[in-house]
Amino acid sequence: MIRPVAAIILEKEGKILLQLRGDDAPTNPGRWSFFGGGIEKGESEEEAVKRECFEELNYKLRNPKLILKENVIVNEKTDAIMSLFLEKYKEDQKLKLN
Repeated sequence: MIRPVAAIILEKEGKILLQLRGDDAPTNPGRWSFFGGGIEKGESEEEAVKRECFEELNYKLRNPKLILKENVIVNEKTDAIMSLFLEKYKEDQKLKLN
């Protein structure tokens, strides 16, 4: 099964924000990953990454730039087409992990 996903790299001064997935995570447990998730039916890649970033970090993306679209392995049963976006982190919004 191939699943479309969108993810964000928030960058500031050459550093990027990643998440360490818990050992009980349904996909890629115990691994570092980008913030993001599945693209819902009728949703564009950019709409999905904005929604996912807000759901996961309470952060509203302003102008995410698509930097990569590639097939990735999610787990032994699922592959994905990942749309990876980049945006510079603006400190006027505080991150809140949901």
